[in-house]
Amino acid sequence: MSAARLTAYRRYVAANVRGLRLEAKLTQEAFVSRVSGLAVRTLQTIEAGHANISLELLVGMAEALHVEPARLLRPATFKRTKPGRPSKKR
Repeated sequence: MSAARLTAYRRYVAANVRGLRLEAKLTQEAFVSRVSGLAVRTLQTIEAGHANISLELLVGMAEALHVEPARLLRPATFKRTKPGRPSKKR
């Protein structure tokens, strides 16, 4: 498999995990508490599209999001987020 194709799948996983997590109204901290062996920093790396994750972690995240593992591999739009904390709403 080409490096470009692997990058595309990492971005699909990133977009799907982040999108489904936000849909479920879960913070990163709340989400990692549901996935065995997952740390917040690792989740941040996954959601940034930079992590090459194991099948075990993919399945664990899917279970925490109540979806089939294949759902995380579906093509999705990857939106870059600004680093840092979100600004406070006034």
